[in-house]
Amino acid sequence: MVEPVVTYRVPGRSAEAEIEVKRSRFRCTLERVEDEAAARALVERLRREHWDARHHCSAFVVGPPPVPVERSSDDGEPAGTAGAPMLEVLRGAGLSDTAVVVTRWFGGTLLGAGGLVRAYGDAVRAAVGGLLDDPDLGGRVEAITIDGGRRSAGASSGTILFDATIVAGDDRRTRRLVFRYDLGGAFFSQYALAPQFSIMQRLYARGLPVPNALWLDATGEITGKPGLFMNRIDGIAPSTMPFNEGPYMAVDAATRHAMLLEAARTLALVHATPPAGLADEYFAQRGGKGHYLDREIAWNLVELRRTIPPGGSDAKADFYRDIRETLETVADWLTAHAPRHRAPELAHGDANISNFMYGDDGKVAALLDWELSHLGVGEADLAYQIAGIAHFALLAPPVDGIPNPDEMIAAYTQARGKLDDWEFAQVLGEWRLAVFASMGMSRLPPKLEEVERAYWTASRKRLAALVPGIGE
Repeated sequence: MVEPVVTYRVPGRSAEAEIEVKRSRFRCTLERVEDEAAARALVERLRREHWDARHHCSAFVVGPPPVPVERSSDDGEPAGTAGAPMLEVLRGAGLSDTAVVVTRWFGGTLLGAGGLVRAYGDAVRAAVGGLLDDPDLGGRVEAITIDGGRRSAGASSGTILFDATIVAGDDRRTRRLVFRYDLGGAFFSQYALAPQFSIMQRLYARGLPVPNALWLDATGEITGKPGLFMNRIDGIAPSTMPFNEGPYMAVDAATRHAMLLEAARTLALVHATPPAGLADEYFAQRGGKGHYLDREIAWNLVELRRTIPPGGSDAKADFYRDIRETLETVADWLTAHAPRHRAPELAHGDANISNFMYGDDGKVAALLDWELSHLGVGEADLAYQIAGIAHFALLAPPVDGIPNPDEMIAAYTQARGKLDDWEFAQVLGEWRLAVFASMGMSRLPPKLEEVERAYWTASRKRLAALVPGIGE
């Protein structure tokens, strides 16, 4: 079984944040500490400084994994309502050598156990978020050079690769960066940039193969377009036609086979990662209200219905009607067969092999494009990936070295140690890919209508083999 990579970060500066809940003030102070004594000294210092506050709850993590020193204190609040949620935020952010103290001034209204857990956790999240969002270029930007090469992957966002020359005193160095920006809902109407930034940054802090997201320009105030900056990954750029060009076609068949199995194993690593602390509020609201699986089905249906018309009088009316009716039928099946007993897992949401970059050793260097990540069934990412391989093969000449579905499933299962609810996960993954592929193909020019129809025929055939009531 694949174990998460052991890594952690330490804060480069102190941070403070304050929230107010029903007139109670919760001020979080975050500082880097070298040992347990320094953490306890911070608590005592703040107790003296804010002598008029009722509580000084604390949590700290000191030392390297796998066995750092972790302590928390509720300081008079009901047991488990303050220190424990504060500590959980530090764990989720991958921070060590870090102490947080939340000082509470009581506002006269009891918040209850749940309210306290949220308030203390939110106060620490606000301080940690401000710390992680803080830009640090390490000097003055002297020059920017845009890489004008063609970009074929990442259609739901704009992407600019560039080099920034940074000058600090007599030191001059180049930072290779990526600016990924919002296209204004051109593909996904429910696109959300800030959660994508938070998810990537916190997964990187936990040691997963994710680009290092550096800065968020949420409103476009700096760049003119809302977007995020991240470090550039060295390697061959992925392609939306991965069996025609790109990293998989730059190697021999045996290496190609190994790389694709590595993509499945990387998904197992992602799914074993607890989603708590990544983008909690966004995950809780994505798709509306209700069970997390119902909300994800609803999210996808919004995009489908916005893009694919229910009918019409043009020459393709019957074609699009069939797409809508078929995908709506599968959505009903998913709703009826959802494994509601399962705890939610982190799902990437767009685990196509075109979203993987590799190092020279053939290992995954980065899993890209996290805008569709959600709470879901991890195995559905694998089904999506397998279906994507089949679809990409339709657009390419015969290619050797492509694993069959059983080999991909075996690689994933061996890495994760389980494969649960596969019948549901397979339908969900195939359905989500069919929804997004239909949306993308509907934008093709008329001269490529034959490609669009061939793609849908293949999608429909795969769904018909899984869901009763869909004729081929």
